[in-house]
Amino acid sequence: MDARIDASSRTPRQERYGTPVRLTDAQMQHYLTEGFVVLQSQVPPEVHEHIRNRCEEIFETTGNPGNDILEMNPVIQLIFTDPVIRGALISILGEDCFMYPHRHCHQNVSGTPAQRNHKDSYEDDINVHHHRSRWAMAMYYPQRVTAAMGPTGITPGSQYFSDPASLADLTEIGVEGDAGTVVIVHYDLWHRALRNDSGRSRYMLKFLFCRASEPTRPAWDNREVDWKTPGGRKGDAMEPLWDAMWRWNRGETVHRPVRADAEPAVEHLVSGPEIMRLRSAYMISPDTMASASNLFDLWRYEADDAEQRARTREYTNPCEHTIGYALGGLGAAGLSVLATALASEDWRIRGCASDVIGDIGLEAQSLAPQLVARLQDSSAWVRRNATEALGVLGSGPEEVTEALGQALGDADYLVGHNAALSLRKLGQATDDTIERLQKMSIHPELYRRKNALMALEVLLP
Repeated sequence: MDARIDASSRTPRQERYGTPVRLTDAQMQHYLTEGFVVLQSQVPPEVHEHIRNRCEEIFETTGNPGNDILEMNPVIQLIFTDPVIRGALISILGEDCFMYPHRHCHQNVSGTPAQRNHKDSYEDDINVHHHRSRWAMAMYYPQRVTAAMGPTGITPGSQYFSDPASLADLTEIGVEGDAGTVVIVHYDLWHRALRNDSGRSRYMLKFLFCRASEPTRPAWDNREVDWKTPGGRKGDAMEPLWDAMWRWNRGETVHRPVRADAEPAVEHLVSGPEIMRLRSAYMISPDTMASASNLFDLWRYEADDAEQRARTREYTNPCEHTIGYALGGLGAAGLSVLATALASEDWRIRGCASDVIGDIGLEAQSLAPQLVARLQDSSAWVRRNATEALGVLGSGPEEVTEALGQALGDADYLVGHNAALSLRKLGQATDDTIERLQKMSIHPELYRRKNALMALEVLLP
């Protein structure tokens, strides 16, 4: 690999051990544009050595432990209580972010060929991509990683793209660094394990983290109000998207800044390269969207294409549409169109609308009753997206948590485990719902069970 990153000397020491070290504006800008931030844990080297040796022992005696890696190697928990790592997670996902039950220890054995470049899906789920940071993945390396050891290859700036063709002009780089390197990546960043020719196994421990509540103020060490495009990136087609992500993470109400660029037409959302469609999605005005008589015709056209891709390509789904990103980027100004879309005869449009309402977040709370109604939808995709969205909109009436409680037992496993995750995020439930969660805690499906237990940890005194 010609392009590499090294974590050495990247992390400033904290003034007082135990105080989270928040990301700087420059680090947050890097995360929003490139999709990752590289950190160096301050845990002593002997701890990393212990963790690696224990990983070796586990693989030699029992094989890959999967989700049990933390229980079998509990010292790993020190990495995520380290002020540098914890501070970065808080900066990206908020003060009350939490670790998701899925985790995995990746062993890259010497001689193993490179993986195919990919995005991860939600574990035990079909991926639903989002530009806003409500999920992040932490990759921890308990040994020094060199180019020969098959480092993780990541593609900077790829997190906003779903089409592999969009990566053609991006350069993959390998994660190298000392023991204790942690790379926090946007959950949708394209990545893979590279070929290991070192004669030694390379370990990477993957942990997922979730945002529990929507941003209402910056969670990092924010000094700048306005977005500043990093040097050398001025004029990039993605600038409108980066600016929108900055303002959302600062907790600002969504609005369209006045731009000198010519405003795109609605047709630009469904034609041309993905990068230009995304640029259009973050530049189009509410008036243009609301007045477009052909909006739903274009939306059905895009849904046809998305459904076809989902049948042939992993990590895609039929409800991810650029029109959805455009409506989500309008915030409250897009709600009237989304309310209409929820009643569409096309399940793909109802599914996209349900997802987008959740992606808007707090500004879309008025549509919570319509989302509750969609929990009875004939399409599992619509129900799946509605259950996730209700957990993002924030605390609501008992009707919301009661409806999520009933969705715990949905015949579709995606709906069931999303309902439990939403109840964990909301942190509130009726007595009946708590009883249903307790029943789900012994459910045979892994993540319906794990998410129910995670919710109960928060809901029970």
